Amino acid sequence: GKWHLARDTNLAPGRTRDSWPLQRGFDSYYGSLEGLNSFYYPNELISDNSVVDVEEYPSDYYVTDDITDKAVSRIKSLRAHDADKPFFLYFSHIAMHGPHQAKPEDLAKYRGRYTEGWDAVRRSRFDAQLEAGFFPPGTQMAERNTEPGYDAPPWDELTEEEQLRFARYQEVYAAMVDSIDQSVGRVLDTLDELGETDNTIIVFTSDNGA
Repeated sequence: GKWHLARDTNLAPGRTRDSWPLQRGFDSYYGSLEGLNSFYYPNELISDNSVVDVEEYPSDYYVTDDITDKAVSRIKSLRAHDADKPFFLYFSHIAMHGPHQAKPEDLAKYRGRYTEGWDAVRRSRFDAQLEAGFFPPGTQMAERNTEPGYDAPPWDELTEEEQLRFARYQEVYAAMVDSIDQSVGRVLDTLDELGETDNTIIVFTSDNGA
């Protein structure tokens, strides 16, 4: 997945690899060394210590699916060769980081979901969480962010064009979160198939989505 720990000098032409994953103790690696990349046409993918030679990406290529395929394959391969050896898989997606790009089939699930605007969506989600017991009774929803540069104006103060654009942004973001759910599900299914679920510690964290 995303290895956002390499020095800038290790990304430039003529680079050394001292901060690449294999030089940091991993046995194998597949993914992107960059902090953000295209989901359809990644600028550069790395396999172990080599740049992957890609003449042209398939029309249905999506990097989230690609690195999920590799993760599932490596888990199965390890178990096929050694049924008892413990393993550590550091599986870091590029999503939810920008650029925000989703697969058409995932995007279709969220068409029109956000046309009522972020104020209504936010209220609906908070009320559902409150009713489900995630917050103590009587908890009040936080005020809209007004910090300069990070403020979110009332939805009804936006122009029609702005509303259409921001609703579209939210659709794409939700579709990308959906793709992560599918990816994690595939990895968990693989552990189930191999009988490893009860023998595996899983830690899930996120800094660009929930």
